[in-house]
Amino acid sequence: MTAERFTKFFEFSFLGKNEINGFCKCCKNSYEDKNRIHSNFIKHLRRVHPPEYGQVFADETKPVTEEVHRRSSKKSY
Repeated sequence: MTAERFTKFFEFSFLGKNEINGFCKCCKNSYEDKNRIHSNFIKHLRRVHPPEYGQVFADETKPVTEEVHRRSSKKSY
């Protein structure tokens, strides 16, 4: 997951070699996470800002439809 998906709701800055700070634009709070890991930001959006979480993951939450292909009981020769 890339940080670009979150830039609408977070301003990111690097704290150190393996740490990143995300400032939430919605509630004006800062959160830290490991560089390239965004689980804390995902959890924050899901718990505190559900509509924004839905915007970030809209494509992933659409139901997947499956087609069921049934074979004919008749064999063709």
